[in-house]
Amino acid sequence: MDIQIENIENVTVVHLKGTFDSSARGKMEMELLSVVSYRVKLVFDLSDVEYISSAGLRLLLELYRRCEQQNGFMALTGFSDQVYEVYSQAGLSPDILPVYGSLEAGISAVQTETETKSGMRGFGFEDSGEIQEELLEDVEPEMEDVSFTAFYPKEVAVEKWHTMLVYTYVSSALEAIRKDAQKFEDEIGDIRESKPASTQLARGTEITIVPTCEGVTFNPERVTFRWLEDRHRAEFRLRADASMADMAGNVQVTMYVGPLIVGTLKMGMLLSETEASPGGVGSEEVNARMYRQDDIFVSYSHRDTDIVKKCKTAYEALGHNILIDFETLRSGQQWNAELMRMIERANIFQLFWSENSSKSEYCRQEWQYALELERGEGFIRPVFWKEPIPTPPAELSDLHFDYAPFAIQD
Repeated sequence: MDIQIENIENVTVVHLKGTFDSSARGKMEMELLSVVSYRVKLVFDLSDVEYISSAGLRLLLELYRRCEQQNGFMALTGFSDQVYEVYSQAGLSPDILPVYGSLEAGISAVQTETETKSGMRGFGFEDSGEIQEELLEDVEPEMEDVSFTAFYPKEVAVEKWHTMLVYTYVSSALEAIRKDAQKFEDEIGDIRESKPASTQLARGTEITIVPTCEGVTFNPERVTFRWLEDRHRAEFRLRADASMADMAGNVQVTMYVGPLIVGTLKMGMLLSETEASPGGVGSEEVNARMYRQDDIFVSYSHRDTDIVKKCKTAYEALGHNILIDFETLRSGQQWNAELMRMIERANIFQLFWSENSSKSEYCRQEWQYALELERGEGFIRPVFWKEPIPTPPAELSDLHFDYAPFAIQD
């Protein structure tokens, strides 16, 4: 599938060539979405499209709806018999997805900002009724409630190895994970159970769990797995440095879906020189927070295509079938007002830091506004995935930048 974009008399014309099926959609989706902007005048030329599947047609319909949301105008032109057949079988009509018989007619329509809902120009067939939902709607993954709970030592002897467990589970498996955690009593000591943090995910979602604490080494540094079973145990060994004796350790466990931070557990441990004795399982107050899709604002450079693709996949696992319209809003004349509202509504501002984003004026405006909100520790969470890290500006120097190489791994 090839794409060529040109401007003809202030109209963005997108020429498509080749086979427009599900595999082509996956490769071209972000590029096509990027052409939609505020009050855009957009024409798709399909005269060189040899074949289009329902997946390709769904994307075109999705683009049209986005144009409407941005007060833009869009038309399709150059239908072959095969494209016309798929369009017709889907139950589409000009009232739903406008089509013109020639490129010139489509350009003329969007130039005059005339909505193309009066009839099929150059084809002349009648409205075939309701859209077939099974053809036009993406098959959304079934979402399930899932919780995260940590079992950890209340007290840790420095320079000795201890065990911490983080479980991912459905509610019916809670008692099973408690029994499982008790098997590690000798390795954990005086066990504390965190309060659960819950969200909704699709089975098969790839989850990465990363524990961090100043002065404490974790082995392994992270655990990545696909959530398939009702319960999954991530096992970590931890060792505090001698310099941490008689201090409190503030442990943070971060949960990722792809590159997106979707939740955190924060807990305290007493770090001492003596070994604590086993004491069963007790409950402990823990700062537990899961972020749903509307809670997360991601700031990135569109040049970092690997991160963009991973973000899209992660949003799908969280219940979004497309990436939030950051690119659309950025490219429009009124992008900043809506983006500021999105940042204000978010509970976490995740900054994907790279050479590209460090030079991006869009990213700078976004993180500067996030700083102005003064939302406190944990709101701005910078992440980088390539070493060495590009030097952050002075305004961000007080923030901890998480190294997340797994963010772009397949």
